[in-house]
Amino acid sequence: MSQPESPPPASPSLPQQPVDAQRLTRRRKVLFAVAAVLIVFALAEAVLRTFNFTFALTDLHARFPGAGLARYSQKHPDWFWELKPLMVMGDDRRGLTYEINRLGFRGVREWLPKKPKDTLRVLCLGDSCTFGLGVKFEDCYTVRLEALLNAPGASQRFEVLNAGSPGYSSYQGWRILEKQLADFEPDVVTFYFGKNEAEAAFAYSDKDQNALRAFRLRAALDKSRVYQLCSWLVALKLRAVARLRGVPYGATDEKTWHEVNRGRRPGLVRVSHDEFVENARNIIALGRRHGFKVFLLTYPYATTLNEEEWRKYHPLPLIPAYNTRLRALAEQENVLLVDLQRVLAQRNDPTLFLKGDPIHPTPKGHDLIAQELLRAVGDGRFTEQQRE
Repeated sequence: MSQPESPPPASPSLPQQPVDAQRLTRRRKVLFAVAAVLIVFALAEAVLRTFNFTFALTDLHARFPGAGLARYSQKHPDWFWELKPLMVMGDDRRGLTYEINRLGFRGVREWLPKKPKDTLRVLCLGDSCTFGLGVKFEDCYTVRLEALLNAPGASQRFEVLNAGSPGYSSYQGWRILEKQLADFEPDVVTFYFGKNEAEAAFAYSDKDQNALRAFRLRAALDKSRVYQLCSWLVALKLRAVARLRGVPYGATDEKTWHEVNRGRRPGLVRVSHDEFVENARNIIALGRRHGFKVFLLTYPYATTLNEEEWRKYHPLPLIPAYNTRLRALAEQENVLLVDLQRVLAQRNDPTLFLKGDPIHPTPKGHDLIAQELLRAVGDGRFTEQQRE
């Protein structure tokens, strides 16, 4: 009989690692991986800084380089930038200074969220024209309007707040009203936009730029050259896609931006005509929701220019189309239109605008704007409605 086969000798078993040791090994692998990524990131950051690579992530930096407006501004996650609070802003070119309050708006008066009793509050949204660039604070149409509305014998007390900020578009005006200023209980909101909309966009339109911000850790990442490189590559891709589709695209470098802005080549603007109407319509909707009236103001500009000057001041030739759309919107939405452009054009007076500047009003121009708004805001029917 054959003997049963004996089982093969058992191979010596490897020692089992303790569970804690296995966890430690996994942690080390993760740490090594993270360290490797950080080292690569740091090296890339160092190389980009060595070659001084930068990419402006908002057109504030392209439009106001160096010691310009960017020096006095800080970034904001919803409306891109705002003036730094409680500072004095210098304007060496015009020999003026501009005092800024706690909210980042012009003037030393602090705004109270709760308006004074028996007071109608007028909030003036706008860009540098509303801000009063080039004139003293007391010469701004907002200050003049408040004085006119509160003249001796007035039956109603008014407060006029200047919410204009240099470089702002209607998109920024809508965002800041929705997120912050609607809480200040305005009875009237005036809308004075139309020039910055026609400025060249840097990489993205205002609307698209804000959509991208939802995915950004803005405060930390904006300073990173690696992040700026990634943003630049994304902008180049969008530009290539736009070119294939035959639609305008944003500038991805400062030289191209200036060429577009001077009308020397086509390009994407900050706010299109349709987006302009959408922004104004959003503000009107906010008014209906919060209970304030909206007055749409067409954008005035000098009409005393010859053809060469008219072309020189690009994007001036683009403004009339925005005014046309605003007039149509006022009729569609049944809101008040204050046609500042037609009123100032009828005067045909070059002294209504600063010398060499067909956009920003002089004190005389601000006074005329205040007179027109006085007729609208001080209308007896309006004040009676508000008291009811």
